Amino acid sequence: MRKLIVIAAFATLILNAAQADPEQALWSALKRALTSDNGDLYFETHVRNCELPRLKGVVTTAVMNEGVSKIALAMSDTDIPEVTLIVHQGNVKLRKPKPGSEIEFSGEAVDFTKGPFMLTFDVPIANVKELGRDH
Repeated sequence: MRKLIVIAAFATLILNAAQADPEQALWSALKRALTSDNGDLYFETHVRNCELPRLKGVVTTAVMNEGVSKIALAMSDTDIPEVTLIVHQGNVKLRKPKPGSEIEFSGEAVDFTKGPFMLTFDVPIANVKELGRDH
């Protein structure tokens, strides 16, 4: 009985964390699965070429080009990049985001390396929020 109470309390804690910050809860679960012993298999069977729900990250670096830009994001803290966004912006000119600024995005996972950890997404410009556009 005591074990069930501890498990129920832990499940409640996780649920509350997910409600407080669902993007971070999703990222934590995804990263845990990808860094597990079967992470490469998990990526191939459950993540590659899948449109993932909206996530949030903090800009570490950005290379802005016409048509396609690359933005590296820290997801677990503000310093270590864990995600690369390949942003397909077409003819839209974008301002270079400042390091430390937050971006929300959703996109298709296209590449993954376990060490150093990096998950790469193809992202249409319409799926990026908080990224400034030049007029």
